[in-house]
Amino acid sequence: MKRLLLVVLFACFNCQAEDLGKIAQTYTIAEKDLAEVFKSRVAKAVESGLWAKEMDKQGKRIQEYVNHPNGERLPTVSTYRSRYFDPSMILDRDIKDNKGRMIGKKGTKINPLDRITYNKALCFFDANDARQIAWIKARCLDLVTAKAIAVDGPVMKVMEDLDSRLFFDQHGTLVKRFGIRAVPSMVRQTGNVFVIEEFPL
Repeated sequence: MKRLLLVVLFACFNCQAEDLGKIAQTYTIAEKDLAEVFKSRVAKAVESGLWAKEMDKQGKRIQEYVNHPNGERLPTVSTYRSRYFDPSMILDRDIKDNKGRMIGKKGTKINPLDRITYNKALCFFDANDARQIAWIKARCLDLVTAKAIAVDGPVMKVMEDLDSRLFFDQHGTLVKRFGIRAVPSMVRQTGNVFVIEEFPL
């Protein structure tokens, strides 16, 4: 084994670089540096005023979305109705803490309202409807007891008009969670369930 290693090392010491020639025609790279191409295009866009126009267009689009975000179009309540919503869930897997201790076993029914109390009323309304805005103004602008949540409409303008903080249900997350069917509606905790009331105007 030692002899083989010595032979290999000796052979390597005697290795020399050798020009093996060309297999095919070679060419210099003709393409421009991509970063330089982008820099050049941006510089031309800035110089021509195209960049400023595009930035202005994007700014207006963002402002338009902020002023009137995409919401959920819900029918207006015509008859008073109330129903209960049970927020309980069934665990689909074992839940353990950071030390590996079991908190909840798979298949266990858990109701968060058994442990917590939520004292605020959630008031859902359409900010396109002047009657619903008046309803919100009369019932839900006290941030200690309520949260006014727009499901659609120009929420920023209404917030300025009312000079009060409002919320927006982006992507209809809360509407779907509570199964809100019409507005204006109010969600309140009672015991270990929520009561959902629909108010006709």
